[in-house]
Amino acid sequence: MYKTALLCCSTFYAAAAWSQPTLNSPTAPPNGYSGEILAAAFIAPTAGSEVAQSWDFSDVNGNVVNTLGLNPATTSLYAPMFPQAEWVMSNGDLLSFLDVTESGFTLYGNANTANGVTLPFEDPLTQWPYPMVFGFYHEDAFSTDQVLFSEPYSLQGNVTSTCDAWGSIVLPNGVVISEVLRVDYNQFYVETYAGDTANWYLNQVMYCAPDSVLPVFFHEELVVTDNAGEELLNVTDVAWYDNTVLSVDEDVMVGASAWPNPIERGSAVSLRGARSGGFVMDLGGRTVWTWQEAQSAVLQVSTKDWRSGPYLYVPYKGAHPIRIIVQ
Repeated sequence: MYKTALLCCSTFYAAAAWSQPTLNSPTAPPNGYSGEILAAAFIAPTAGSEVAQSWDFSDVNGNVVNTLGLNPATTSLYAPMFPQAEWVMSNGDLLSFLDVTESGFTLYGNANTANGVTLPFEDPLTQWPYPMVFGFYHEDAFSTDQVLFSEPYSLQGNVTSTCDAWGSIVLPNGVVISEVLRVDYNQFYVETYAGDTANWYLNQVMYCAPDSVLPVFFHEELVVTDNAGEELLNVTDVAWYDNTVLSVDEDVMVGASAWPNPIERGSAVSLRGARSGGFVMDLGGRTVWTWQEAQSAVLQVSTKDWRSGPYLYVPYKGAHPIRIIVQ
């Protein structure tokens, strides 16, 4: 989501005689929606205040950096790994499985369609509570431990979220929302894989609107360090969503994927995204499976005659190749 561009904006305080809003659990469209993620150069958020503020970002110009999708979780090939999730949110190749209930916005884990990796959280993460009111404070932990590609993988993290301001907002597309709550969200986790460790620090100051599943605008700062404290990555931006439409084609939203992955030799692998055809080849270039046109969204393909090792699943149209590991 992170990309910068030159911009200017005005953000100002404005005392007003309206009351602090209360945001209840939102209701998403039954079939979800899709849209674009835009980003621009970082703008420092105003200080928190009990007094109503007016934030005007109408002068901010950004670039499209990715596509967003929010679909029922059952449309995803990876849904069996996240049985509690009602929704799957796609941000490019990243899938996040979540639920939005009267008690909060809860994340059950992530998947990556580019490499077929799934990361179900053993301890799910509630990112913020409902109802949402000014001044709330929330904290939660999340974790997973598993084996990825024959190597141990661990993720241990925690979040805090605080509602520090409220008021009205004008979005970069000119949309005016008269009641928003602003949440200061801080996430930290330690990721360890194959002997390497990375520390991820994410701060998002985000504006939440009535009956919107996702916040409508973000100030974002991400820092990644190694175990010695050396900085590996430092990015900042502001981001928002635009050009959202109701979902009509689940194949476009979910894209190509392979599951389970890694897979035991001889088992059937489920391949999504080959409606226009596709093929699977080993790294020596030998084609082990091909299909000119699929009759269904998901194909069950036997790996009985495949050797152990890595393969590439290549849909003919509209998706990146997927790496499959046969054990």
